Amino acid sequence: MLGDALDKDRLGGMPLREAVRAGATRAGNAASRVRRFSCGDRVHVPTGLVVLAQTDVDLPGVLPLRLERTHLSGHRTGGWFGRSWASTLDQRLEVDGEGVCLATADGGLLTFARPVPGRTVLADEGPRLALTRGEDGTYAVADPLTGLTTHFVAGVLAAIRDRHGNRVDVRYTRDGLLTEIACSGGHHLDVETHRGRVVQIRLREAGQTLLSYGYDRRGDLTEVTDSSGLPMRFAYDEHGRVTSWQDRIGSWYAYTYDPEGRCVHGTGTGGVRSVDLSYGPGLVRVRDSLGHVTTYHHNELSQVVAETDPLGRTSRYRWDRHDRLLARTDALGRTTRFAYDAAGRATVTRPDGSAEPVPGETHVSAYDERGRLTAVTDALGHTHHVTTDAAGLPVAVTDPMGATTRYERDAFGRVSAVVDPLGHTTRFTWTVEGLPATRTLPGGAIEQWTYDAEGNLVEHLDPQGRATRVEVGPFGVVTAQTLPDGARLRFAHDSALRLVAVTDPHGLTWRYRYDAAGNLASETDFDGRVLSYVHDDAGRLAERVNGAGERSTFRYDVLDRLVERRAGGRVTTYAYDHHGRLVRAANPDAELHLVRDERGRVVAETCGGRTVASAYDALGRRLRRRTPSGVESVWRYDACDHPLSLSTAGGTIRFAHDPAGRETARRIGAGLVLAMEWDRDSRLRAQSLLAGARARLVQGRTYAYRRDGTVTGVHDLLSGRCRYDLDAVGRVTAARGLDRSESYAYDAAGHLVDASWDGPTGVQGPRGRTGTAVRFAGRGRYEYDRHGRMILHQRQDPSSGPRTWRYSWDADDHLTGVVTPDGVRWRYLYDPLDRRVAKEREDGTGRVDFVWDGSVLAEEIREDRTTVWEWEPGGLRPLSQLVRDGSSGERFYAVVTDVAGAPAELADAEGNLVWRAHHSLWGSPTAPAATDVECPLRFPGQYADEESGLHYNRFRYYDPDIAQYLSSDPLGLAGGRWPHGYVLNPLTWLDPLGLTPRPTGVPLPPALPFSRDTRMNVHDLRHPPTRIPNGPPLP
Repeated sequence: MLGDALDKDRLGGMPLREAVRAGATRAGNAASRVRRFSCGDRVHVPTGLVVLAQTDVDLPGVLPLRLERTHLSGHRTGGWFGRSWASTLDQRLEVDGEGVCLATADGGLLTFARPVPGRTVLADEGPRLALTRGEDGTYAVADPLTGLTTHFVAGVLAAIRDRHGNRVDVRYTRDGLLTEIACSGGHHLDVETHRGRVVQIRLREAGQTLLSYGYDRRGDLTEVTDSSGLPMRFAYDEHGRVTSWQDRIGSWYAYTYDPEGRCVHGTGTGGVRSVDLSYGPGLVRVRDSLGHVTTYHHNELSQVVAETDPLGRTSRYRWDRHDRLLARTDALGRTTRFAYDAAGRATVTRPDGSAEPVPGETHVSAYDERGRLTAVTDALGHTHHVTTDAAGLPVAVTDPMGATTRYERDAFGRVSAVVDPLGHTTRFTWTVEGLPATRTLPGGAIEQWTYDAEGNLVEHLDPQGRATRVEVGPFGVVTAQTLPDGARLRFAHDSALRLVAVTDPHGLTWRYRYDAAGNLASETDFDGRVLSYVHDDAGRLAERVNGAGERSTFRYDVLDRLVERRAGGRVTTYAYDHHGRLVRAANPDAELHLVRDERGRVVAETCGGRTVASAYDALGRRLRRRTPSGVESVWRYDACDHPLSLSTAGGTIRFAHDPAGRETARRIGAGLVLAMEWDRDSRLRAQSLLAGARARLVQGRTYAYRRDGTVTGVHDLLSGRCRYDLDAVGRVTAARGLDRSESYAYDAAGHLVDASWDGPTGVQGPRGRTGTAVRFAGRGRYEYDRHGRMILHQRQDPSSGPRTWRYSWDADDHLTGVVTPDGVRWRYLYDPLDRRVAKEREDGTGRVDFVWDGSVLAEEIREDRTTVWEWEPGGLRPLSQLVRDGSSGERFYAVVTDVAGAPAELADAEGNLVWRAHHSLWGSPTAPAATDVECPLRFPGQYADEESGLHYNRFRYYDPDIAQYLSSDPLGLAGGRWPHGYVLNPLTWLDPLGLTPRPTGVPLPPALPFSRDTRMNVHDLRHPPTRIPNGPPLP
C-alpha cells in the first residue's frame, strides 16, 4: 500500500546511501551522542553541529506515545518536518545493492548488511541495533536496551512495538500521506500534512490541536505553535541549517557557520551563552561568554578523547566504535571503566577496582500479558493490587488492608481526580502541555498556576486567592518574585545563566562569584560576610574560609568520600565499608562506630562507649531498639506499614488508623486514649485525651484553619479559645485568648520588627537589625563576630542592672561555650556528625550527656536520672518520655503534641497532666513550671537549655525571645530567605535540623550521613541554591 506511493522527492530528504557517502550524518553524530559534549546553546563541539532536540507529544502509558523531533545542522535526510530535521516519524529504511541504510529518530544513520529473510544482523557501527528481514519483505529493527522494535513496510515506518505486544501504529493514505498515529493504549493522533510536511497534530480523544507547524518556500520548518497560540520560530541559511531561533517569549539564539558547515559562533539574547569555536586538526577550542577557554581533543570518529577546562585540568575518555564510553580518567588520574553485555547494558568499575553497587529490591511486581502492572508484593507478602486502563495507567490501587484509592484520568492520560478510601476527592486540571493548572482539595480550596507561553510559572494563586508573581527573563531564568504582601526579590544572572545576585526587599544583596571552571569561588551574604571556596582538580571542595577568616580543609578518598575535615586545628576523620557506607568517624570530642546489616541499616550505633542497638524487618522497618540505659522498645506494624503498637518500659501504646492511613486513636496502657479527628483535607481537626473506663475528658483541642491550611484558631479545653490573626503571607500578627495577648509586626523582608507577649518583658518591644541579625530587642542588645555568630547578649534589668551572656564558637560553627550572667561557664561537646553529645560546667559540678538515634534524641543522662524518648516512625513527633531515677524508679509519660509536632502536654498512665507547655508563639516561656516534671523538648528538633534559655536545634541554636538563630544558616539561601530566621509560622512550619524550614506534613529527609560541611560540599557549595524554600526555583 505504501511502497510505490512514497514520494521521496516530496519528503525532501537526501537518499540515505548518498548521505552516508557524503558523510553529512554518520552514525556517531546522532543527537543522542552529540549532547555529551556541547557548548553555547546545543553546539556539538567535535563536529560543530547545532543540535536542537524537541518533544512534540508525550502521552503516558506502558508504551508511551512519544513524538520527538531533532534538528542537526548537518542533517539532510529529513522529511515530514523539513530536510534538516530528524524525527520519530522520519525513521525509514532504504535497501540497495550495498545493504540497508537506517535513518534513526535522533538523526543517526546506521548501515547493515542485507539480511536473508528470517535472519538478524547488527549495525556496522553506532548503537547495537538488530535488523531482521521478514519473509514478506518487511523489516524490523530491535533495540535491546529499550525493548522496542520498529517495523518498516516498503521502507516506511509502520509501527513501534514493545516486548508485550503494545504498539503504536503509523497510518498513511493510499498516496503515502501520513494521516494517523494510533496507540494500543487508546490514544489517537490525527495528522494533517501539506506538500509533504506535517502541518498539524491533534489528539482525537481531547478534540484538541496539540501543535501546528509552518514552513518556508524551501520546505524548512519555520514555526511551531502550541496551545499558547504563539510560535517558536526558526531561520535557515540556503543549506538548511538553523541560523537562529526565537522562542514564544522573545528569547533568541543565533549561529554562524564556517565554509565547512561548522558552527563557529553562537550568541543569545543580550550575549547570553555566547561561544566562539576554533577548529584545528583533532582539536577544538571553545571560548565562552566570559572569555574562558576549554580545549577538546577528538579522534577520527569525532569522539572526544580529552577535555581541558579553563583551569588547565584535563579529563580523558576512551570509546569503542559503537560510541560507548569504555573509560573515563579525571584530572587526578582516577579511571572509571565501563563494560557492556550483549544488550548494551553497562557494568561500571570504579577507580578503586570495585563494581558500582546495584540497589537491592524489597518488592516484587506482577504484570499481565500486556506488561501492565497488576500487583506489588513486599518482602513480607503484603500485596497492593493495581487496576489499570488500556494504556496501563493505574485507575485503582487496593492496599493490603482492602482500602482502595481511585484515579480518574483525562484524555491525555493525566490524573484528573484522586478519590481516597473515604471517598474524598482531590481534582486536578492541566495545561495542554502537561503543566498543573489547578488543584481542588476535597474541602473545596482551589490552588492555581499560570504560565507564560514557554511554560515558565508566572503566577501562583493560593487557596486564599493571594498571588505570588514571578518575572522571567531570557531562557526562562527567574528575574524577580513578588510575594502576596508585595515584597519583591530580585535575581541576577551572568551571561552563562548562573545566579550571581539575590536582592531582598530592603535592597540587601547576596552575591556569588565563580572560578573559570564554574565552581563557586565566593559568596557575600546580606550582612556583608564573605565566604570563599577552593576546589581541587576533581571539582571537590578542598578549602573553605569563613567570614571570620577561619579555614577548613577537606580531604577525600579515591571514590570522593570525605575522609578528613580540618577546621581551626580540630580534625574529624571518616571511614567506610566496602559499599561506601560510613562505619566510623572520630573527632576530639567523640568517636562514633556504626555496625550495619547486609542492607546497610545501622544495627548498632556507638558513641562515647554508649550503644543504641536496633533490629529491622525485611522492609527496613525498625522492630526493636535498645538504648544504653537498657530501655527496650518493640514495634509492630500492619500490612500497610502503619504502626500497630509500641511496647516499651512503662507500657504499651497501640495505634489505630482510618482507611486513608490517618491516625485516629492512640491507646496508652490500659486506661488512656488520645483520639484524633481529621477534616476532609486531612488536617487535624480535634484531639481528645480520655482517661479511665468512663473516658473522662482530660484535655481536648479543636483547630480552625483558613483555606490554605494555616491555623487560625485553637480551642483548648484548659486554656480556652485563642485566635490568630494572619498577614497576607501567613505570618501571625496577633494571638488573642483568655490567657494570652500577643502581637507581632514584620518588615518587608519578613523579619520580626516588634513583638509583645505575656511574660518576661526584657526583650519585648521593637527590634533593630543590621542586615539580617537582631542588634537590639526591647532592653536587650546583641553582638556578633565577623562570621555572623552571636557572641554577646546583654539584657538591662531595671532593678539589678545588665545581665550578660557570652558565647564562643569553633571553626565548624559549633557553639562551644556559654558564660551565664552569674559567671558560670558551660562547655558543649559534639560528635563527628555535629550532634551535641554533652554539656558540662567547667567547674565540674554538672554534666549532661546525650545519646542520639540518628537525627533524634534518644536519651538524656544526668547524674541523678536518665530520660528516654520514643519517637513516631520518621522521627519528628515524640510519643513517650520515660524518666529513671534512683528515688522513684521509672516514671512513664505519654507525650501529646500540637499540629506542628511540639510537645503540648505530658500525661501519666492514669490520665493526669503532669506537665503543660507555656510559651509564646515563638517559644519564649510565659509561665514557670507548675510541677517538678519537665519536658525539655520544644519545637520539632529542639531541646531547651535551662542555663542559657536557648534551644539546641541540631545544627544551630535558636533564641525564642528574638525568634532567630544565633548563627547564619550554613546552607546559605538554600536554607531559606532569612539566614538567621526560624520559620514563616511556627504553628504549621518546622525546621527539625536547623537548616531548612518547611511546612508540616513534609517527611524528614534521611538522616544526614555527615556533618553540615560535607552536606554542603556534596549538594550546595559547588553551586548556589537551586531554589529558595517557599520561593521560586532558581536556575
